Amino acid sequence: MEPTITSSIAMTRRIHEERVECAEMLGRKPFVPADKLQEILTKANVEAVLRDQKVQPTSDLTNFIMSKARMIFLGLVWTKKLQDITRLKNAGVDDGSLPIGLHIGTDKVSSLDKDTSALTNNRLPILSDWGPSDIDSFVNFHWDLQAPTFSQYKYLKLSLKCPLPLRIPARPSNTISYSGSSAEVRQLELLDNSWRGPGNNQPRAKPQLVAVKKFFRTFTKYFGREQENMERIAKSTEHDHILKAIGAFESGSECHIIFPWADGGNLNEFWRKTNAVPQDAKASRPLVLWCLEQIWGIADALFFLHTQGYRHGDLKPENLLHITDGKGSGRLVVADFGLAKLHLINTMKREDPSTSWHATFKYEPPDVLKQRDSPRSRQFDMWSAGCCFLEFATWLGGGWSRLQHFRNSETFDKFWQREEGQEPVIHRRVREEISLILNYAGKSAIKDIVELVQNRLLKVKLSRAERLEDEPKDMDKRANSIEAKCHLERVLETARKDSSYCIGQRLPLVLLRKMADLVNSWNTLPDNDFASALFRRPDWVPTAPPTTVMATRCDKCSAIDFLSPHSDIPFDQAQLQQESDNCGICAVIQDALSNLGWTKQSGIIVRVGSEFKVSSRRGRDFSALSMYADPGTPTEKIEGIAQLGYPDLPRIGSPQDYVIIRAWLETCNTDRKCYLWKTADDLPPMPTRVIYVGSKAKPDLRLVETAGKQLKAKYVALSYCWGQLADKDKFCTTNGTRKHNIKSIPFRRLPKSFRDAVTVTREIEVQYLWIDSICIIQGDDGDWAAESQKMGDVFGSAYCTLAASSAKSSIGGFLGPEGSNEPRVPRVSRKTAAVTIPDGTNLYLCRSIDNFWDDVEGSVLASRGWVFQERALSRRTIHFTSTQLYWECGHGVRCETLTISENTKANLMGDADFPKYVLDYFKGGQIVLFQYLYQLYSGRNFRHDSDRAVALRGLEDRLGGKFGTGAEFGMIGKFPQRSLLWKRADPRQRLSRIPQPAGTHVPSWSWMAYTGAIDYLEVPMKSTTWRYENVTIPREWNTLPSERHGARVTQIRAVAFGLNVDTMWWKKGITMDRDDNASPDFGVLKCVVVGEERDLNDNTEDEKNKRHAGESGLDSKIQYVLVVKPLPDGLKILYERVGVGGLPAAKIRKDEKMKIVLV
Repeated sequence: MEPTITSSIAMTRRIHEERVECAEMLGRKPFVPADKLQEILTKANVEAVLRDQKVQPTSDLTNFIMSKARMIFLGLVWTKKLQDITRLKNAGVDDGSLPIGLHIGTDKVSSLDKDTSALTNNRLPILSDWGPSDIDSFVNFHWDLQAPTFSQYKYLKLSLKCPLPLRIPARPSNTISYSGSSAEVRQLELLDNSWRGPGNNQPRAKPQLVAVKKFFRTFTKYFGREQENMERIAKSTEHDHILKAIGAFESGSECHIIFPWADGGNLNEFWRKTNAVPQDAKASRPLVLWCLEQIWGIADALFFLHTQGYRHGDLKPENLLHITDGKGSGRLVVADFGLAKLHLINTMKREDPSTSWHATFKYEPPDVLKQRDSPRSRQFDMWSAGCCFLEFATWLGGGWSRLQHFRNSETFDKFWQREEGQEPVIHRRVREEISLILNYAGKSAIKDIVELVQNRLLKVKLSRAERLEDEPKDMDKRANSIEAKCHLERVLETARKDSSYCIGQRLPLVLLRKMADLVNSWNTLPDNDFASALFRRPDWVPTAPPTTVMATRCDKCSAIDFLSPHSDIPFDQAQLQQESDNCGICAVIQDALSNLGWTKQSGIIVRVGSEFKVSSRRGRDFSALSMYADPGTPTEKIEGIAQLGYPDLPRIGSPQDYVIIRAWLETCNTDRKCYLWKTADDLPPMPTRVIYVGSKAKPDLRLVETAGKQLKAKYVALSYCWGQLADKDKFCTTNGTRKHNIKSIPFRRLPKSFRDAVTVTREIEVQYLWIDSICIIQGDDGDWAAESQKMGDVFGSAYCTLAASSAKSSIGGFLGPEGSNEPRVPRVSRKTAAVTIPDGTNLYLCRSIDNFWDDVEGSVLASRGWVFQERALSRRTIHFTSTQLYWECGHGVRCETLTISENTKANLMGDADFPKYVLDYFKGGQIVLFQYLYQLYSGRNFRHDSDRAVALRGLEDRLGGKFGTGAEFGMIGKFPQRSLLWKRADPRQRLSRIPQPAGTHVPSWSWMAYTGAIDYLEVPMKSTTWRYENVTIPREWNTLPSERHGARVTQIRAVAFGLNVDTMWWKKGITMDRDDNASPDFGVLKCVVVGEERDLNDNTEDEKNKRHAGESGLDSKIQYVLVVKPLPDGLKILYERVGVGGLPAAKIRKDEKMKIVLV
């Protein structure tokens, strides 16, 4: 029990000790929590303080204070005016007179209006004989006691001076804030034990964590709508899956709503944190059942809202909150009713257009195309629910990584798509995901949920049912909430009774990626989280806005809403030509189309996030325009719409460039996927030699030999073109210069690219650098043969790799002229148009320059064979191009424009743990990627063609190690048949056999034996039978590279057949490696049948027996063959490969059969 407070001084001290500040977002106003006021204002304490101040504590006075004047009493104690308590009582002044204020320039005191804070006519002359300082102290102190309580939902209109019982928690949760397009949400503590919460009749023993939603000033109109919705919902429901607000308040121009804190975050965070359903069926059942209960609960919540006349309007995973109350698995609740609208009049009879058109665009239905200016049905929610349920099913089947892949494998901003002039349809990527799950889920709850999504929720057409309880008459139209609820209720009940249905068949293919996802197209996405963090860095030097912008717009361009993700731009080249002198937008569009070499006279530029694309007649997308926003723009205003930052990039080699590089590195260093070594002890062994560069403050330059020194440190590797150099321009280490370089390397003697590499290494605070010509001893007596075998480890262990993509030789450099202060000049300068939105924010539209394909993949450096392995095995690469910097790591490509570029095929080259990316795919995807990798490499150039079979050794060893099999000469032991079925990429260009050094043999069945680019036969994934009896796989190909001994495998034992083919079929089906097909010698040529076409329905026992016996089935089935001929040395068994192709079975003489060895 608290001891009695016996004096006014003690009570004043106690009040001071108990005062706390409310949260900064609420003005940090001081207040005394209600429970502390109760502890202070006991009857015993009041009587003791009255006696201390020589005031007789009569029962009449004490009862007046305890029942009507508790705050008046405390104010008098605080201002040392307690002797006036009887006078105030007799004058009728009590807590109902509060708050009060002083008339400016007078000694008159009046009560304040609680809503407006304006002085009223209720004068309090009894206080006018106090001094001004006493009145001020009394007035200001009483605000400390005005913090409201929330025993049930309240809407309060408060004075700016009024505090609220909300403060920052002593131990905030990991997720303490969220910012959306119209409001921000912060986690605060409600210091009010009067709030008991749903189903709780006891006061809380400790502060309640709450979420306070503060509306941005330009969106306060949504506050009134949401506040009214929440008040109605709070009074009408105790639904477990609908979030009820605690209260709402306005303070001046600021508007807030208080909700219970979702301690589990939202549905997205639940998916990410839980990661995946356990593989063990018994262990996973409780989690799957809980998920099914939540999916049903969401549908039931929508049904309840719809029966009450509401629609939500913005259903998405971020608005499905996970509340656990600190116990059990908790529940998901539907939240964020800012767009909810009470529709008491049926939609079909309503003429007013719906007004909530700020729903998250990804989850909105195609109804928006026709309903922007017309009433919206509650079936809007059912489409959004279908999107959420599909993502839930994807997560159940494959976990967070699978869901992320579904979302990111191809940029699609909605679950539907519409071609120009066509009706909207379900997006291709969504159809693929649904098909994948339905094909492999088996009889299960997941499959039944996805069937509901496919057949009844993701329907473009709307049902015309007049009432919610009406049964839909047309099953080709979207279901209502009662149908969805009933379907999911049946799924849940079945799952509770049948554990096998609950779990279903494991979804091995759902856990992995689809071959169709491997699209070789680039998409650019804004990354404003990274940009905001960059601009807040203390070492960032702000850049200036563009100086040459065109702000004028023609009438047509003035009508474009650039804040809308649907702001597609129709164009006509003739009109662009006419308007470009006077309209900035037209000038920018013309500049972009001209740069692309666009010849179509008219078309539509389609908006995809912050970029605008045009499509060719062949369906390929080209990025045309990019949109940027002033760096200080709040991200919620431009979410998914524009990239923070200015269009003009910093000067190459400027301080801003180095800050961006350091920020990229620091961001990546936190991820074990990209950077494994957190301490010096974790670092791998250093290369045989490295260059010590010192630091910016203490520069030094010398060669260091690491053998026997136990040296462990970070180092940077340089990837560059040697180029055709004169002897005077070369800088190498030879046995003659080795000792000199160990002592000192003259900085000015280095080629420009080497000097630039030293500069960058010092700027990122790394002390060691690896450059092959200096760190490997050159010349006939050097150690190139030994050290070149270690190249994979050198680049794979480097802190990062610098790629001099823009330099044609080592003397070219990649940082621009030294000492130059001139701004970087892009390859083609671009025009910029400024667009000012209503709140004054500047948006900038200009030609897109994010082009990793041309700048990096198409660079001179990328054409070099050795560089291919360097890039693939590097964990992180910084590409210096003539246009901009690019960052490449296991998470993709970042641009100096601060955007992200995505390409599912190109991700293979940026894989931080190459080739783990390949293994994330199921079998078909692995095949596509390894073939893609070899196709890319085969097109590279070498100074010495014989390096073609050497420069990939490190990469193939890594491939073999990851696949658990052999990998050499372009042959993957896991896929030997497909590895053999390569062909020349260009039918018009013959391959040439490469002369090999003495003692070296590259087999004819390997494309590495030839110059020129290769491709692979298009052999179907699911309808091919491999003829294992015709090609004997060497045992070594099933052995890890580290476990093999001796020479590389160059021979394949095979069965060859004669040919019965005419010239027509030969030209149609066969591609020769070196010779044309004009006059084949069928008497000499043979073929090895590697595989054959199979009908997917050929599963009868008879067909199986035929295949087992080596029969080919129908004569028309295509046989995939290698064309071979005997070596001209007289040995009948040794053959070489000369071609590849596909022939009908009838064109192969199975009776002419012989065993051969391919060499």
